[in-house]
Amino acid sequence: MVGASGFQPIALDGTVSLDADEAVVRWLPTEFTRAVVGQQLFAVLAEPVRCHLVLWLPSVGEMPGTGLRTRFWLCAG
Repeated sequence: MVGASGFQPIALDGTVSLDADEAVVRWLPTEFTRAVVGQQLFAVLAEPVRCHLVLWLPSVGEMPGTGLRTRFWLCAG
């Protein structure tokens, strides 16, 4: 691997919804987030960018909250 390495936490604003019937969590980024990731992030970082996503889901009624952690590669598209 050539170049710098390290990490920087970035909060990516958007709307999260849960579809329990399909067991799917959907995330829709705001226009600002799309612009930052799509235009500014890849202008200074080489592709692909290794990401670590942490998604916290709040408690609902008697169901305790939980978290989802996953790693993925982000590419311009």
